[in-house]
Amino acid sequence: MTLDNAQLTASSMLFIAATTSGTLATGSASVTVSNGSYLDIKSTVGIGVGQSGAAAGSTLQQGYLYVDATSTFGGVLINVGRYSTTGSIVLEGTSTTAGATLNGHGTGYLTAGTNSQILLDRTFSIGVNSAATLSGATLKISTNPGSDANSISMSTGANLTLYGSTILFTYAATNAINSTSSSTISFNNSQVSMSGNVLLNGTQYFGLNSGSQMTVSNIAATNSATFSVAGSSLSTGNITLSSVASTVIQNSSVNAGILRVMTTSGGITITNSTLTLSTATFDGTNVGIYNSTLSVADRVWFRESLGALDNKTISNTKLSATALEATFTNTHVYVTDGSAVTLSAGSQATLATAYTGYIYAENAAITIENGGALGVGRLVLGDTGKTASFNMTGGVAFVQAAAYVGTNGAYVNMNVSGGQFYTSASGSIIIGGVDGHGRLNVSGTGSVYTGTLSLRENGTVSGTLYVQGASGTQQDVAGQTTVNYLELRGNSMIAGDLKIATNAALSLVVSGNSTGFSATNIYGNLAIEGASTLDIDLSNLIVDAMIEQSGLVLLIASNASGLDDLSINYTDPTGYTATIAWVDAGGGVQNLLLTVQAIPEPAMAARLMGLMSLLLVSRRRK
Repeated sequence: MTLDNAQLTASSMLFIAATTSGTLATGSASVTVSNGSYLDIKSTVGIGVGQSGAAAGSTLQQGYLYVDATSTFGGVLINVGRYSTTGSIVLEGTSTTAGATLNGHGTGYLTAGTNSQILLDRTFSIGVNSAATLSGATLKISTNPGSDANSISMSTGANLTLYGSTILFTYAATNAINSTSSSTISFNNSQVSMSGNVLLNGTQYFGLNSGSQMTVSNIAATNSATFSVAGSSLSTGNITLSSVASTVIQNSSVNAGILRVMTTSGGITITNSTLTLSTATFDGTNVGIYNSTLSVADRVWFRESLGALDNKTISNTKLSATALEATFTNTHVYVTDGSAVTLSAGSQATLATAYTGYIYAENAAITIENGGALGVGRLVLGDTGKTASFNMTGGVAFVQAAAYVGTNGAYVNMNVSGGQFYTSASGSIIIGGVDGHGRLNVSGTGSVYTGTLSLRENGTVSGTLYVQGASGTQQDVAGQTTVNYLELRGNSMIAGDLKIATNAALSLVVSGNSTGFSATNIYGNLAIEGASTLDIDLSNLIVDAMIEQSGLVLLIASNASGLDDLSINYTDPTGYTATIAWVDAGGGVQNLLLTVQAIPEPAMAARLMGLMSLLLVSRRRK
């Protein structure tokens, strides 16, 4: 049938290649609407519609409707390719339909060309292995869809593709899109605005590509293969991605509430993009964030509750949030290559009480301001050939197990001029190392507390350092680092005052020879408040000629007081007897000096005893 420059309005149904009740019609049929024609059906339109329960082996229906660019088509409900048949609609112009169902256990195809308009008053359903392609077209639901739960419903293997098109729902049901197993959705250079959720369950591919813009209530994807936003803009409520093999956001902007990614395989990659979020949570997933900006109103939470993955990288990225947290042992977060993390908020964030994750800062900066919070099991600042900076002007940082400051060949400054940095009572802060250079600067209203402070080679602490003893509790004293126990390694510096409380203990490990070890310098006042203990480990000392001749200075202390209250314990190095005592170096400086004396070999001792015996015999004979 062909309408050429004609108008047809019918209140009854129009069926193209369709069965009738109890009968299976065979073959194919087509309708062409062209040259300014108008076809308006006030009831159901069936294009390639078979009969439910039709006999197997029968020739299937093939219905075809073509509307050219000058014509208009309308129907209340359009069924395409139902009951094992095949139907196709091609809309080339300003064509209007009132409702559409592609496929009902058959195969349906919709192709809408430039300036086509599909105006629906109910669900647009794309059935099993069916497809809808819009090129320069508009799909719109503008009235109440009634009891339908979904605005766009996609069955197994369904395909929805847009090129330069628009989807606009001024009214939508609960779900704007409900896509099931193996279906694909691709928006290219298109505008999508829908009130309702996008549900992707087992979806093979969802892509917002090539300058597309999408506004939707919420997005949830489960057990799906690919979720992609490329060169586009997405504005939505919450994004929840569960067991999605690959999530890619590149060259795009995303404005959302909660972003939560949960998977035991695959992960999320964000590149050259801007994300504005309320919270971001990554559960058991690989994470790669590169050359991007993330602005998070609340917290960024790296978790590991769903798997054993540990590859989480933030590279050349600006991340701002209220809090940054890494929990679970397999959580390893690398902040690298020029990245800057800033944690701040109007009110103080609340941290958890237990963390076992890792955060590494390599050629990167971490800044904590008022209201900001950091929670992690281990914090590693710097690495071989890579530096890092850590600056606190307010807020709180809790590192449960250990913080490493320039311990592995890195130059690192850790500045705490405000806020509170602390570990657990069993935790530690390690500063410097043989190849590293670390500095902890505490000033202003800033405070630091840890169970053990290990000041190693090329390590420096400024501000007041207070050793309170093992029975001490967590302290928050402005300008002060408070520790339960202090471990010194030599070649280090305490730039401020050192105070040692009654019953407190500290240790000093001496290793190497006279050129490999140098004293720990205490440039401020050394105040020993009561009976306390210094344990010195000489087991790795290599005694050379210089040490035998001049001794070895272990500590250099200015303006020392209470030295007599400090008990010094040590074991002689092998082959030597040692003496360790304070020596006045003048100008208010006291040196803790080690001197040694070699113990004669047994054979030499026996020979001396023999000679002494001979001398005694000779004297008696005379």
